Amino acid sequence: MKMKTMSVMTVIMLLTGILVTGCVSNKNETIPLPAPNGKFDGEFRVLKKKASGTGYDVIVKDTIRLTISPDSGYRVTGDTTKHAGSKGSYVYDYYYIKFNDKTYTDTASKRHLNGVYAYFYDGTRFEIARNYGTNVLGDTLKLQYELKRATN
Repeated sequence: MKMKTMSVMTVIMLLTGILVTGCVSNKNETIPLPAPNGKFDGEFRVLKKKASGTGYDVIVKDTIRLTISPDSGYRVTGDTTKHAGSKGSYVYDYYYIKFNDKTYTDTASKRHLNGVYAYFYDGTRFEIARNYGTNVLGDTLKLQYELKRATN
């Protein structure tokens, strides 16, 4: 009898514990998205998919500076022979950032920061990339920006 009472008490305590933990509020707080903001220096690269095997070859590499602010938009400086200086507005969410270059033209011979890119931003590093291809899959070329917060 004593053993049966202990078993019943144990079951009651377990059920009470389960019910109590089920009633505890589960806060689904949204973590605020850090806004890309500031001056960033780094490399712009165009990568071309290897004809055989896996991986990519770097076919264009250049140094740029990106200044970005939620209030005033973005500006790319360091106009070079491979990447154009440009400016415009942008919008972003947790996964993608879209740049709307006000200086872009369809006949431009240099690359511009324009269009939709996947990105990573942690407050210091700002990495932006997108496929830019000529085949059906659109993976012949990749545009890649690896930037770090500037010190000045």
